[in-house]
Amino acid sequence: MNCLICGAAAASPKRRVQSPYAPVEYTLFACGECGSRFFDPTEHAVDLQMVYDDHAREEGHIGRAFQRSAYWEGEVRRISQLHTGPVRSVLDVGCRTGDFLMHWPEAVRRVGVELAAPNAETALSRGLEIIQVPLEQAEFDTHFDVVTCYAILEHLTDPRPVLGSLARLVAPNGVLVTMVPGFETAKAGILERMNRRWSQYNPPQHFCFYSRQYLDSFFTARRLALSERRYAAGGMFNPFRSIRVARWVFARGLEWVESHTALSRVPVFDHMYSYYTTTDAARRPTQ
Repeated sequence: MNCLICGAAAASPKRRVQSPYAPVEYTLFACGECGSRFFDPTEHAVDLQMVYDDHAREEGHIGRAFQRSAYWEGEVRRISQLHTGPVRSVLDVGCRTGDFLMHWPEAVRRVGVELAAPNAETALSRGLEIIQVPLEQAEFDTHFDVVTCYAILEHLTDPRPVLGSLARLVAPNGVLVTMVPGFETAKAGILERMNRRWSQYNPPQHFCFYSRQYLDSFFTARRLALSERRYAAGGMFNPFRSIRVARWVFARGLEWVESHTALSRVPVFDHMYSYYTTTDAARRPTQ
């Protein structure tokens, strides 16, 4: 089996995983070459565009008035500190309703790529510049100081063209940010040893699970060096979900711990953020 992520003929089946969305099982493969894992998107016939449109509607953000978020404010601060000089342009791939982009000043060119029509409509209504075609098919007239891709890469069925486009679109002295489910973490490992399904193994929503080694080597080859990596629960770990006040207190406390202690540097929780910066002022390669 060729690896969905790196393309090497080095993938072997690891286990069967029950889809949480349909009464079918998918085969989880592990690649002996790049260390990544993946599901075969051709194993079952699924209308992925319908899945994502339905998911967008279920999220409840469609048409909602914009509200500032401490989470996105923190991301803007972190990225601004990594960038050399003022940020003049931001491209967010998979921008949903544009909440992250809205946290940047209006003087910044704010561009989003969003395929789910309900999300795109809300983002457009907020005055953002929205591209509604896949990133690898989009035509841009410039590079961007900041390129971000949060919780998108795991959904792809052909990831290398998208990864290449992300790298190519970062301007000299720019910043690239990715957030993906991290299977090389304590949380995912414990669940696997307990023979329980990790929540991020949820085909046909998620297909790709990238190893740290693969992501870093891919972007390093394109003059993007890892500057920072952190891990977070992403709001998905809370033992007090059924108790409203306790749920809120625990969530805020965990956010503080993740932001102000060394816990976020240790691969405990399974939302993996990687921040890459360009290593020189050379233009990005085209492949």
